[in-house]
Amino acid sequence: MLFKKHLFDKIDFYLISILTVLIVASLNSFSQEGLWFLRENRIHETHGLFSLIEFIQLVLLFLNIFLIFKNRKLLIKYSNNLIAFAIRIFIPIFLIFEETSFFFKDFFNKSFLEIWNGQTEFNIHNSFLFSLKLFNNNQYGDNFWPDDITLGLVIYSLIFIVFSFGGFLPYLKKFSFIFFEKRFLLFGLIYIFNIIFSFAMRKIFGILEYRYLLDGEFIELFYYQLLLLDLRQKIIKRKI
Repeated sequence: MLFKKHLFDKIDFYLISILTVLIVASLNSFSQEGLWFLRENRIHETHGLFSLIEFIQLVLLFLNIFLIFKNRKLLIKYSNNLIAFAIRIFIPIFLIFEETSFFFKDFFNKSFLEIWNGQTEFNIHNSFLFSLKLFNNNQYGDNFWPDDITLGLVIYSLIFIVFSFGGFLPYLKKFSFIFFEKRFLLFGLIYIFNIIFSFAMRKIFGILEYRYLLDGEFIELFYYQLLLLDLRQKIIKRKI
C-alpha cells in the first residue's frame, strides 16, 4: 500500500532522473576524453566539473540548515523531540565540515593526522580506520566477491539502512524526524544498490573493474539532494 500510494509521482521521477544523469556522469568521469574526466591526481576537487559538484553539495547542505532554522517552530512541533531536532540540524553541519576539510589539508603536518587520515585532513571519512579490511576476498578468489569488505563499507551500509528503515521501527518512532520519510525507502538504499549492481555488472558483463556505477562524489550529491527533499516533505506534511 505504501509503495502503491507513492509510486512514480513527480518527486520519484525527479530522483530517478537525477540518478540517471549522475550515473552517466559518473561512468563518463573515468574517461580522459569525457566531459566529466576525473583527474586521478587532483588534490581536493578543484578541477573542472568536480569543483562545481563540490559547490552544489555545499549549497544543498546550507539549504538544509536554512530551511530547518526558517521552519524551526514547525519542525520542533513535528519532531516532538528536541534531541531528534538537534541531531537533524547537526547532520548537515557535520557534513559541511567534512566537505570543507580540504581547507585544512597539510595544516596539521607532523601531527596525529598523518597517522589518522590518508590525506592529512581534519575529517572522518578519509580516516585510515574506514579503509580497514574486515574481509579479504583473495582467499576465495574473484568468483566470490571482487572487492575487499572494509570497515567503511560496513559502517556506511548500516547508516543508510538505519536512515531508510528507522521510520518503520516502533521503538524509534520518537526519533522519526531524523530518518528518511517512508516514501524514500528505496532511494535511501542507493548506496547499497550501487555496490550490488556494480558487482553484478562486473560478474556478468566484465566491466567497471573495481569501479562503481556511482562514484563517491556523485553518490554524495544524490544523498544531499535526498536529504533536502526529505526535509521538504516533512515541512509539507506538518503544514497540511
